[in-house]
Amino acid sequence: MRHIIWAVFLLLVSLRLHGAEPFYQVNTQVSSQAPEVRAQAASKALKEMLWRLTGSKQAEQSSAMASVFSRAETYADSFSYTGSGEIRFSFSPQGLNQLIKDYGLPYWPANRPKVLVWSLTNGQWPSPNDASLAELKAQAQVRGIPLAFPKYDSEDRTALSAEQFKAMDNEALLNASFRYSLDTVMAIVITDGASRWMFDHRGDKRTGDNAVQGINALADFLASRYAVGGGSSGTASSAYIAVNATDFAQYKQIGDYLKKHSLVTACRLLQSNGKELVFELSLRANIAQFNTSLSLDQRLEPSANPEGAGSANAPLNYRWIAN
Repeated sequence: MRHIIWAVFLLLVSLRLHGAEPFYQVNTQVSSQAPEVRAQAASKALKEMLWRLTGSKQAEQSSAMASVFSRAETYADSFSYTGSGEIRFSFSPQGLNQLIKDYGLPYWPANRPKVLVWSLTNGQWPSPNDASLAELKAQAQVRGIPLAFPKYDSEDRTALSAEQFKAMDNEALLNASFRYSLDTVMAIVITDGASRWMFDHRGDKRTGDNAVQGINALADFLASRYAVGGGSSGTASSAYIAVNATDFAQYKQIGDYLKKHSLVTACRLLQSNGKELVFELSLRANIAQFNTSLSLDQRLEPSANPEGAGSANAPLNYRWIAN
């Protein structure tokens, strides 16, 4: 009996830890702890989770998904009630990935680079904990956009004046942001509660009003470029790749990285010759989208490859970048 209890305890701990990744957690308001209220909250939370994970409301708008939302609790590893009238669901990454695959939904990998957010409130540079940013940060959590904030130190203020910022001077903004080495920069100007925004992603710029709407516009923009499958242009594919590796530690690191990569559905080691590893990969995207996702992680870097490379006899070459 003691062994059974211990096994159950370990299982529960494993489930709770596994589902405790912040990206896969959703909080929603509840009026009580009644089972029927919890079921409704789970349905609402799953819709939000899929919006975050796919970058699209396709799932919520699909009649085929109605039965999924009616049993939303089955996709949660755990749930808990908070002291603020909310329930927190921790969803299963594996369960959601399978759900996305089964229903042909877009998939936007959870490993997303941070967005650098500059803001000016009534002419003053705020701190990251400024109350004026609360709604923006909450919506970024909903959409799965990780945020970073400038230091607003003397170097920042020398590179970017308040006047330049209020004028949405994109060149000055990007110059001031260079030190932070992030590909996406967002600017928010808040005046007496009203806000204007602009974001720049690798030279592609958008502008508008209302900071919360700006976060949604940014999420939609990024999802349109990096989500795969579903309604996007990406299709499942396979590829053979060769990665430089000189010792066992690198062998393990590379193998673990590929097996855990969100776009890799299967990974098989074909060859190890002391200098490189050759893998056969099954991907939920095309090779161009796979390479784009690698550029976000900066662990595998494509090398020069001849046209037609990617077969078992002529694999694509990559360079492993150690931490």
